[in-house]
Amino acid sequence: MLDRARLSIVVFAAWVASAAGDYFVNPKGSDAPDGSRATPFATMERARTAVRQPKADSRWPVGGVTVWLSAGDHVRTNTFELGAEDSRTETSPVVWRGATGQEVRILGGRPLSFVPLADPEVLSRLDASANELPL
Repeated sequence: MLDRARLSIVVFAAWVASAAGDYFVNPKGSDAPDGSRATPFATMERARTAVRQPKADSRWPVGGVTVWLSAGDHVRTNTFELGAEDSRTETSPVVWRGATGQEVRILGGRPLSFVPLADPEVLSRLDASANELPL
C-alpha cells in the first residue's frame, strides 16, 4: 500500500503527464509560443504540427493528447486535413474539442454583409419584381 507522500507523487506525476498532452488554440493567439493555456496557438495547423511532434519523437503523453479550441470564430481559408498520422490508439487518442461551456465555431466561408440598394440610377434598371420579398 502506498503511503500519502508516495501517493501524492504518483498523482502529481499522472497530472503532469496528462497536462503535457493539452494544447490550446485561440484565434487571437500566436503560432510562435508553446500552445499552452497561457500562450495558445493561433491556428489549428500549428496545433496539428505540435501534436505530431511527440509522436515522431516517441514521447507520446500518457492518456493521449487533447487540442482545446477556445471560444470564438476559427476562420478557415483552406481545407484542414487530419490523417492517420494525426490519430493514436483508443486508450491514448488525439481529441479535438471545443472549450467547455464556450461557443466555438469553425467557419469555412467569408462573412458577407448586405446594404440596401439606394442608388436611384441602379434601381431604375431593375425589374420591379426585384423589390418584392418572397412569401
